[in-house]
Amino acid sequence: MFQIQEPGAHKEEKLTLLGIDLGTTNTVIAYAQSGEIKYLEDEAGEKLIPSGISYDAAGNVMSLEQQGPFAFRSLKRFLDAPSEDVPNLCQQLGYELKSPINAHPVLGQQGLERPLAKLYADQVKALHAHVEKTQLKAPYYAVITVPAYFSEPARQMTKLAATSAGFKVLRLISEPTAAAYAYGLDHKKEGIFLIYDCGGGTFDVSVLRLEEGIFQVLATGGDMLLGGDDIDAMIAEKIGAAWQHEFQTEIPKSLLLEWARTVKEALSRVEKFSGPFSFQDRTLTFNMERAALNTLLEAFIEKTHRICEAVLEDANIEKEEIEDVILVGGTTRIPRIKESLATLFNRKPLDTIDPDLTVAKGAALHAQALAEGSETLLLDLTPLSLGVETMGGIVETIIPRNTPIPTAYAQDFTTYQDNQTALSIHVLQGERELVKDCRSLARFSFTGIPPMPAGMARVKIMFSLDVDGLLTVSAQEQSTGQVQTVSIMPSNGLTESKMQEMLEESFSYAQEDIHERQRIQERTTVERMLLSAEKILSDTTLQISQDMRGDIKARMQDLEAALADDKTDVDTFVIRRKALDAAMEDLINQRIQGALDKAVTTP
Repeated sequence: MFQIQEPGAHKEEKLTLLGIDLGTTNTVIAYAQSGEIKYLEDEAGEKLIPSGISYDAAGNVMSLEQQGPFAFRSLKRFLDAPSEDVPNLCQQLGYELKSPINAHPVLGQQGLERPLAKLYADQVKALHAHVEKTQLKAPYYAVITVPAYFSEPARQMTKLAATSAGFKVLRLISEPTAAAYAYGLDHKKEGIFLIYDCGGGTFDVSVLRLEEGIFQVLATGGDMLLGGDDIDAMIAEKIGAAWQHEFQTEIPKSLLLEWARTVKEALSRVEKFSGPFSFQDRTLTFNMERAALNTLLEAFIEKTHRICEAVLEDANIEKEEIEDVILVGGTTRIPRIKESLATLFNRKPLDTIDPDLTVAKGAALHAQALAEGSETLLLDLTPLSLGVETMGGIVETIIPRNTPIPTAYAQDFTTYQDNQTALSIHVLQGERELVKDCRSLARFSFTGIPPMPAGMARVKIMFSLDVDGLLTVSAQEQSTGQVQTVSIMPSNGLTESKMQEMLEESFSYAQEDIHERQRIQERTTVERMLLSAEKILSDTTLQISQDMRGDIKARMQDLEAALADDKTDVDTFVIRRKALDAAMEDLINQRIQGALDKAVTTP
């Protein structure tokens, strides 16, 4: 937007442009100043801001620091967690799960409970208050990073929390893309890069190509429930077992996790950890070597490697084509993870930028590019197809998977019955042909369709995916222009394993799905045809002989028998449908001619 004014009327003011990495464990805020990227620091000079929120005894918000009597952390892990995984997450993090158990759980701790949305909103508001204490001037225009596999509800909740807190959200950008910006890949002429992003609670892998100024995400993968928290849990189990063996008592889960993070971070720097842990006048000297940690990490690392290989396969890229592997996220500080990637890709990963700061730096650079212009075009993509349910439980795809975003696709639909005045629109995500095999995102009713014969109404359904990957669905009736729009808020997230399962099933069942789709489509066509035949036979304006009526009735009975048999194949439906079509041809022509004569004689 440009403000029209006389040259030199007043001094141009610089916008405050932020790059915010809302991490699971820590948040980092970067900003551009005097041509370089800087980071917000607290009074102790720390750039890592705790990702959490604490409350006092009365339930009032205290701060981002984990110091209050009621402290909640790792909230990001819940934003995209499937409902069935929420209880396990609560147990791992030491929370009580209050009802209802759904995508927006109520979390409790030592007597205080809050809905997840409220906790997350309070965390982001406290973050805004933290920025206000600095020399940076409001309003704050921000590019906020999210995991590449964040679902619609997680993106929506992030954007809503940031906006309500007072941030002016320029864009949501995937963390791997931000990391690539941080390493200045947008200045290279061309190349293929793999971003390995392992943070506290999420794991992302993306393959990106830069060619002639176009920076495109070729494929992405990950696991929304895999990260440093899981390593902490494994170490905490070892410490807890040692404490139980020594003192025959148990330790609060939150304290065990705190000790475990201390051990993990120490073993990322030294070969052996030995230190005291105290609780209630008892002290345990805990010892652990890096080799023991490496053993614990084997399954974790192997899982991330499988995801890397799956993403390369999806992008149709060989390992040898990768120019650089970029490390992002604090968990990649662990030496064994770096060593394993060097072996997997036969090259040393890039870690010249602090992995905790990489994403925020890239986001700040992108905020600068959005405000000041850039020659580089970013093309992200949607990982799974989006569509709607049609008659018979069939999925009609509107936006295919791997479509670059932002994008908008539209398709016309019509009514099934005469005088139908509403459509039930069921939005789905997945690669299978049938509704039962795909993921339901939302349902809404579109009303106000003018009464008219079946098949005459025209309702245009449009799917719009914006640059943040947020989906909006709109429906418009063509004759009246009536429009209804909804933003999609699915009820649960998708893990990487579930997404991979959905893709694999789409390939494995492709032939069966297509055959079943054709059979259902034929059944639907036959059902509509029988309704039409009944109306024609009851039309008193038509000249119908007894022989003709009997022939049509016989053909209709043949079709009804085919519908009653679940094993009827497509060819049988087609043959009997064509027979009924031929029997009704003269009557259909009579009806059409009557309608034309009426139209000519009507003044």
